[in-house]
Amino acid sequence: MSTSNITRIGKKASSTSSSASSSPSNQRSIESMLQMEKCNAFLKEILVMLQMLQETMTKNHNEIRKYIGEVRNNMGEIEQTMQNTDAKLEKFQQRITKNEQRIQKEEEKSEQVEKKMDDINYKLIQANKELENTVIMLETEKAAHYLRFQNIEEEKGEDLPEIMEELLAKLLGIDKQKMEMEIDEIFRIHTTYARRHKLPREVHVRFVKKSIRDKILNKARDEPLQYKGKQLVVLKHIPRRVRDLRKQYHFLTSVLIKYNVNFRWLIPEGILVTWQEKKYRLDSLDKAMEFYDCHFNTEGEQETRGETGHKGQEVSMMEEKHPQQDKSELEKKERAEREGTIAKEPREISDEEYKTYIQVKQCKKK
Repeated sequence: MSTSNITRIGKKASSTSSSASSSPSNQRSIESMLQMEKCNAFLKEILVMLQMLQETMTKNHNEIRKYIGEVRNNMGEIEQTMQNTDAKLEKFQQRITKNEQRIQKEEEKSEQVEKKMDDINYKLIQANKELENTVIMLETEKAAHYLRFQNIEEEKGEDLPEIMEELLAKLLGIDKQKMEMEIDEIFRIHTTYARRHKLPREVHVRFVKKSIRDKILNKARDEPLQYKGKQLVVLKHIPRRVRDLRKQYHFLTSVLIKYNVNFRWLIPEGILVTWQEKKYRLDSLDKAMEFYDCHFNTEGEQETRGETGHKGQEVSMMEEKHPQQDKSELEKKERAEREGTIAKEPREISDEEYKTYIQVKQCKKK
């Protein structure tokens, strides 16, 4: 500081001190000046702080702008990545669509193949059924020339053709030599029925003409044959295939016999029933079960099945104890059931027969 300024300040100070001492108004002005200086100093500090704050804000703003720039760059990269991903997803979706179309085509082809296979299977089933029916018809036609004779006592060294020719010639009232010309073959055969009841082996006779067989069968029904004091049983010969098919209808035929309902077996399968002066052609198991449900499947019938089962067991036990008693009656019942005629005594349906009916019905539903 220069001396001139010091002298001036000194003069001012002396003048102010002199003036202050001289008057109170001067003193007030001095105080106001001091306050103004303090305010100026405070304002300077505020300005410094504002300047620092501005610098900080500028710095932060620059950093924020830099960060925003980086974020924008990152967003651009993300958008590019998303675009690439969308493109890949679109390609993948196109592949999926193509695969779905291929799968749909393959499914359509497989459905067509399955349909063709079903058609082929159906045709094969129909062809097999027709073939089986043809075989059954041929076997039935062949069996139409045979008759079965039961209860003919078997002897060692017997002349079976001589015995049968004599019996049949006497039955028809014709010459023995003529009867010999009507017979093609004669032989004995083991059967389950004969073994079960300890009877002699059955005698099977094949006739040249079916008409002769029918005459003998009808004549034997009116005038039963006898040999060595024993009554013979004459039955038709039924092929095994036909017997197996007829077993499936046993649930119905047993009830028809029970209620004395006339029926006749059909070839190759089924039965013809005369019910309430109407004829019903039941040539399939479905029709037979529907007929059974409509006319016989009542609550009372179901309630009595338990009792009839016990009765059937008692009858079978009696047969085992006395196998040689009432053979003719048993044969009549068996022949009535096999040939479709009516038995004299109605037979109750058993539990086993009802179970067979239920099993057949369930198989048909499946």
